[in-house]
Amino acid sequence: MFIKTFLSLALGLCSLVAQVEASIKIQGSTTVGPIVVKAAEVLKSNKAIDIIVDTFGGSAAGLSSLASGTAQFGMISKEISEGDKAKYSDTHFTTHLIGSDAVALVVSKKLYDQGVKSLSLSQARDIYEKKVTNWKEVGGPDQKIIFLNKEPGRGTWEVFAKAIYGKVGKAPTVSHLEVGSNEEAKSKVISTPGALTQLSVAWAEKDSRVKALGLSVDGKLIQPDEEHIRAKEYPMARNLYLVSSKPLNEDQKALLDFLYSNAGQNIVEDYGYLRVSKNTN
Repeated sequence: MFIKTFLSLALGLCSLVAQVEASIKIQGSTTVGPIVVKAAEVLKSNKAIDIIVDTFGGSAAGLSSLASGTAQFGMISKEISEGDKAKYSDTHFTTHLIGSDAVALVVSKKLYDQGVKSLSLSQARDIYEKKVTNWKEVGGPDQKIIFLNKEPGRGTWEVFAKAIYGKVGKAPTVSHLEVGSNEEAKSKVISTPGALTQLSVAWAEKDSRVKALGLSVDGKLIQPDEEHIRAKEYPMARNLYLVSSKPLNEDQKALLDFLYSNAGQNIVEDYGYLRVSKNTN
């Protein structure tokens, strides 16, 4: 009886381990997360593939989880930098482009209606560096500017820093209130009078209570719309990636194949991002 019970428990444990090993763990960007979560639901239903998606820690966590071997895919909403490659020099990253998007500087609809509709890159830099602290200095109302900065390691912040300073490493460290996920950033810019933050354009467009600002580049006003994002004319246009670091098994290939299919790209589009063709580097 004892031997039968022991064997039953052992077989059950082996089965559980096999199930855990068979699942795909994906970690990283909150921007990419909704696409992958929906794809995971479809693949679970259609192909019985178990996919675990975790957006804690953003793009930085996506890369670190690959380097540590705790995930099979990372999700990132930025380019892999030379700094990333140096930090994880023992890991070979392969990027899989699944969509495109842009980062916008966003304000509440109330502030937008009061005249804050666009900024130049130099004005954005001066606000970030606290050289400009009141909206009246850039054509808005007499109200203090509250800059809600993305947490370190977020892909959204790196896209912003690169657009403003040319290189991420050139951006100075400035003390601001910090926000993490897209949802947190959006909620706080709505609830905080005078607030400005960096946010995915797709997330801004889904909520009428926030407005994305145009950016003036060399005197030309560029709106964060599909035309300018797709043409990469908007300064904070970006690609959305899944990233792998090892040869893919059949389930992992099935996930990518689905994301590149018409049904997968429809999901990308449903969440407000732009469709892409298959591209792996």
